[in-house]
Amino acid sequence: MLDAALPSIPSLHRQDFTSALLSKAAAHVAADQPDQAAATARIALPVARRAGSRRILHELAQIGSAVDEHRHLADVRAFLDDLVETP
Repeated sequence: MLDAALPSIPSLHRQDFTSALLSKAAAHVAADQPDQAAATARIALPVARRAGSRRILHELAQIGSAVDEHRHLADVRAFLDDLVETP
């Protein structure tokens, strides 16, 4: 549903949405909740790619680095796999 709605949302609002998700993911990292951080960041990743926000993509990569040691968790592995994929 989100994918269908994104094209009609102005780019600025998409960036706001991804910024909010990024903040939530960072909070999960700080709370030592790598699986929740990765799941949240994974939602933000395609939106950030479509919005073309290099800053947010860079920060998502930092989230990836922060959770990398937890690659054995399914949500972390899925996010890291998505992170390295070319859009």
